[in-house]
Amino acid sequence: MLASGAAVYIGATANSSGYQNREAAKWLYDNWDYGESIGKVFTQLERSYWTGVGTDDWWFWAYENNLYGDPRFAAAAGTTALSAGQRKLAGAALDIEVPDYTVTRNNGLDWVEIPGGRLWSEPGELWLPYYAASVDVPAGQRVQAVELIGRGEPITGTGILLPMVPVTPTTGACTPEPYSGSVDDWYPQQSYDWDVLYNADGSSTLALTLFPFVYNPLTSDLRFFQHYSFEVVTGTVEVAIDALATDRAQYELDGLVNIDVGVVNDGEGQDLIVSALIKNAGAEETVAGLPLVMLDDHRGPAALSLQWDSSGVEPGNYIVEVTLQSAGNVQVLDLETQIFGLGITGGAITGFAAAPRQFEIGDQISLSLTFENTGTVAIDGTAVFEVRDEAGGTVAEFRSDFSDLNPGAPVTIEEVWDTSAALDETYLVMAYVSYGSTTTRPVTAQVSTNAFIYLPLTLSGG
Repeated sequence: MLASGAAVYIGATANSSGYQNREAAKWLYDNWDYGESIGKVFTQLERSYWTGVGTDDWWFWAYENNLYGDPRFAAAAGTTALSAGQRKLAGAALDIEVPDYTVTRNNGLDWVEIPGGRLWSEPGELWLPYYAASVDVPAGQRVQAVELIGRGEPITGTGILLPMVPVTPTTGACTPEPYSGSVDDWYPQQSYDWDVLYNADGSSTLALTLFPFVYNPLTSDLRFFQHYSFEVVTGTVEVAIDALATDRAQYELDGLVNIDVGVVNDGEGQDLIVSALIKNAGAEETVAGLPLVMLDDHRGPAALSLQWDSSGVEPGNYIVEVTLQSAGNVQVLDLETQIFGLGITGGAITGFAAAPRQFEIGDQISLSLTFENTGTVAIDGTAVFEVRDEAGGTVAEFRSDFSDLNPGAPVTIEEVWDTSAALDETYLVMAYVSYGSTTTRPVTAQVSTNAFIYLPLTLSGG
């Protein structure tokens, strides 16, 4: 796309849910204001879908989709508009009104949506709506707690038949299926969730996830809460974690993970506790806990070096969660997270051919690609062949998936291009492989209805 002249490309390097892509595209175009940079609105998009709940697949969508190109595209000076659902913090009280839900009948089931809201995306669970709101918190303040004061009287109803989130997501549109899960009471039990996302300028964003639509699949009864009242407890930032990083983004299996933590106290000296947990990035289950670090009568900056031995832990993505507490009343002063991976993903195209190089219209062109796993963990991927004409247009494309390719193992993908519809010209055959969160450099070859002419090389002595 970028090679064809696009300024920006947003996409994933692997197959992703068609429903989630559709919803994200709708949000992007509904909320991209004139003069707003694509980088800013894409960040708002990913944050608006971030629930902080590991079982909801929106977190994975946010991780696997990236913006390529110039993030400043379409920016104009002086634009400060808030995105949908975004608010500025003004005191401790926070009231949120949730719009009325809508119902669309599809294949005998009910598609329930909240304008400006989302649909829960946990495979095998009820496909119900929720609502997200964000609150801008200025630099110098830190959210310490969010308490639900009340959510008003619910609107009640019955006769709604919610579908089930597909167990296996599809890249295209999917037909709703009746719910066949294990929920046999009101769902969800949780009223809300919250998370804090930190910005480079020292400010932060409070991300609130509300669950106003509560449903009983056994009786088809529902309760819908429209008014939420919160108390947001904030404090001035004197004691904080001002740095958290791992020395690598990806580690070998069974290796040591080095973690650097920076702590600062701009106020009076106090006793502090620094704790660190390693969690699975998907389910957020605790995998390991690191020894506590005590900082006695600490003031000013401190640099800490922690280490975790990952021996015996399965490959995948993990989070180190570092908490800073006061030793006296064990109050949480700050919490930061950093994601990293165990197991090196890598691959390379080791062979590629397109034959015959010269063909007559109607011939079959054999395409072959060999890809080798050069990493330390098994990978899934997709091999892609593209045939382009002299104008750069794609006249044929072939995709072939592979899975569980072990380290050091090769896979050979073969396709055949039927040239019956070809013109009398030269074609470019391009091939590449997408795996993990990356794509190999493309390899190319030319095939033509015209003979390739090779001139002899003549050397003359001087």
